[in-house]
Amino acid sequence: MEQESIAAKNASRKRALALREGLSEQEAEKNSRRICEYVLHSPQYAAARSILMYAAIRREVRLKLLAETALQEGKELYFPKVDGSTMEFYRITGPNELTEGAFHVPEPSGQSACWRQPEDNANSRCNLILVPGVAFSKEGQRIGYGKGYYDRYLSLHPELFPVGIAHEIQLVPAWEPEAHDIGVRMLITEKGVKNIDESGRIMPTCT
Repeated sequence: MEQESIAAKNASRKRALALREGLSEQEAEKNSRRICEYVLHSPQYAAARSILMYAAIRREVRLKLLAETALQEGKELYFPKVDGSTMEFYRITGPNELTEGAFHVPEPSGQSACWRQPEDNANSRCNLILVPGVAFSKEGQRIGYGKGYYDRYLSLHPELFPVGIAHEIQLVPAWEPEAHDIGVRMLITEKGVKNIDESGRIMPTCT
């Protein structure tokens, strides 16, 4: 069963990646703007003090509009930096603070504040993390590039509210999850916002 699950994930990864990279520049930009607008109008964004996000590469959903707006509104923005098998998120105050890092992904220097859940908003504000992926299922399952960085990070930070960010063409049929797979609570594509059934999993709240 595990081998079948791995095979299904690999096939979905290959297919979704090809579809994503087949988008034109105009399509990618149009979808990205629409997705940013959905995030900006969500109650989770409104409640968030801190937003953990990512710098897009190739045809990933670009979050430039979202980052610019969040900074203007006084939100704290954090971007990931990879070090070996670990990943941490560091605060930035402007886009010029990102430079090419691991896997050619723009990263912060790692000299700024590392994200940790503030003690004064443990249960009163949303700790929002926008999660990229190669593919997602409508049930909130996620397929990345296969390195496991986000699965490991989310398993260590259950206080975060994970939102999957993807183009609609990256949605694939569900598969039998592996023990280490961590899904998302919400999925946003250019077609709209999809709230994910909790399926018994205890998730953070945004109030």
